[in-house]
Amino acid sequence: MGKIKSCILVIFGLLVTIVVLGFVWNEFFANRNEENTSVNQEEENTSVNQENVVILKKLQEVLQLDLVKYEIEKVFGKRVENRFLNIPFGDKELILMCKADVTAYVDVSNLTSADVVVEDRTVKLTLPSPRIESRFLEQPTVLKKDDYESLEEWQQLENEVLQEIEEDAKRAGIIEEAKAQASYIVKNLVTLLGFEDVEITFVD
Repeated sequence: MGKIKSCILVIFGLLVTIVVLGFVWNEFFANRNEENTSVNQEEENTSVNQENVVILKKLQEVLQLDLVKYEIEKVFGKRVENRFLNIPFGDKELILMCKADVTAYVDVSNLTSADVVVEDRTVKLTLPSPRIESRFLEQPTVLKKDDYESLEEWQQLENEVLQEIEEDAKRAGIIEEAKAQASYIVKNLVTLLGFEDVEITFVD
């Protein structure tokens, strides 16, 4: 009877040992799998972040150039009421022949990696809407001038002329052309970097 009891205790002890070893074994491999998964996830996140940085750097290189340029000639006329002691006494008029160019570009100086999202083989990109700048190609030709003598008046008139020229360029579609050109450049860049598709959103 004592031998049977001893055998039972030995068998029970072996079973407990096996169960404990099995539990420890499972915990060990579970932790290893979690560690491997965590490492793989970190490596994947690091890879995605590196891709974002590479794309961002390339974008800042290729989009810093002018995208579209218009050359516009315009006849600008302005009539202002003459006043003396706040009493009107006729008008003064200025007519100018102007030639200027208007340039559209995308300002990528403030882009961050948050503006570049990589999902599988697709790049989602947020870009600012194109900006425009204008400048006279040559000094405006005065066709008619009535007492526009002060420097302040001339500077104000030149600013008004450039503003009108920029509005003419917008109506002619310079912003849309700049967006199309930027999209074309970005898609070619993304393809060269090994991605298959790009989604671009322009924000004001």
